[in-house]
Amino acid sequence: MRKKTHEENLKEVKAVLAFEGLELLPELEELILKEAKGEITSLQSEKKAMKILGLSNGKI
Repeated sequence: MRKKTHEENLKEVKAVLAFEGLELLPELEELILKEAKGEITSLQSEKKAMKILGLSNGKI
């Protein structure tokens, strides 16, 4: 059995979100793929995601 790529997994996540009437921001999609591929660390991803969403220490 073939292992799914990061892109295939992300496509499935986006499909579930769409089913629920939600959408993933392109900037967050890019971060998810970079972290999955090991291009950035989880901490870097978290900090960038918080900045994209306008959060500071988890607070709006």
